[in-house]
Amino acid sequence: MKAPENPQGGCRMELLFATTNRNKVLSVARVLSRYGIRVIHEPLDIPEIQHPTAAGVAREKARYACQRLERPVMVIDSAFHIPLLNGFPGTNVKWATQQIGLEGYLRLLSPWDTPLLRAGIFEDALAFAEPSADTVKAFNRRVYGHLATEARGDPDHPQAKSPLWRLFIPYRWTKTLAEMNDEELDRHRRETSVERLYDEFARWFVSK
Repeated sequence: MKAPENPQGGCRMELLFATTNRNKVLSVARVLSRYGIRVIHEPLDIPEIQHPTAAGVAREKARYACQRLERPVMVIDSAFHIPLLNGFPGTNVKWATQQIGLEGYLRLLSPWDTPLLRAGIFEDALAFAEPSADTVKAFNRRVYGHLATEARGDPDHPQAKSPLWRLFIPYRWTKTLAEMNDEELDRHRRETSVERLYDEFARWFVSK
């Protein structure tokens, strides 16, 4: 899958994005196309890597993908932190959500009903590796909010990157991500600088 053409002259560069999550590709491609970068989806199945930080996981995944593809490649890894639960599930969010489901998170937080105590943090780390470089470049961002007291919104939301979209309410909002329409999601991204991670990477990439 490729990004749309840049209206100011078209995409000048191409970049592989190794992921099996199609919605992540759509988000990244939308931003990088503004910088003349066409994102090419590479659905490479990357082994799960254990590391305490999202950036650490992303770096190792980028190294693996670069070695397999023998081309420059970017990856994104996500984490979700619940401060009240000592940061659980952290970088194990995908596995934990598969094991306990949304109901599991709701049971764990059931004694507490205030947004402050039900705080949650989405974290994304973007890493870029290329065969000619010894180091892997990484970028990081966090989005703050809290978990709802029940699952809300479309379980098949077309933009959802995680089932936790039905629980996560971003700071200054009353809706979960899965309850938001396209216009509200765009406003959320602008207000919280959600896409700043991709902007930072794009500016670095085009200046290499």
